[in-house]
Amino acid sequence: LAALAAIDDGPTRTCVQAERAFLRELGGDCSLPAGAHATLDGDTIRLSGVLDVGAERPARATLTGAASGDAPVALGVELARRLRAAGG
Repeated sequence: LAALAAIDDGPTRTCVQAERAFLRELGGDCSLPAGAHATLDGDTIRLSGVLDVGAERPARATLTGAASGDAPVALGVELARRLRAAGG
């Protein structure tokens, strides 16, 4: 694990945690028409997502939140739930 710690990039890990939580909440795999992209601005994470499951238009949304602790994962879950509820 020490070797992995040397190449770990904290900001990238934080973004990936949010993106993966989004896809996991949707049950996403290679065939699900969904995607998420996270960026950091200081202590804030911005997560944008899209979900298209045959509605007239794909559902899109962006959420922001704290970039610390479990907040990025919670943000990913919340974004997935909102897009699903929007009919995406």
